[in-house]
Amino acid sequence: MKTVLALSAIILFAAACARSPSVTDTDKWVSANAPGPVVSVCYSAAESTREEVMAFALAECREDLQALILIGEDTALNDCPLLKRARVTFACVPPGSRGQVFP
Repeated sequence: MKTVLALSAIILFAAACARSPSVTDTDKWVSANAPGPVVSVCYSAAESTREEVMAFALAECREDLQALILIGEDTALNDCPLLKRARVTFACVPPGSRGQVFP
């Protein structure tokens, strides 16, 4: 009975962690070619909206760089946890920058 309760607690904890986005490492080749500092975010496409992921990424950017340019997305061979396989990478840029900028 204790084993079942322990496994249930682990499963619930893992499911709760899968809901919110988290910062992860960025591939070096991506950050070398970016127009500004980069932030990579792991997320679950089933649990997070685009707006939540972008707000999380913006919170990781410096105060003077409060716009995002999408650099790329991937779901394979990244450093994201099993329950959050999707990774999106943004460059933090000043508002009004050229390119596909997200406020």
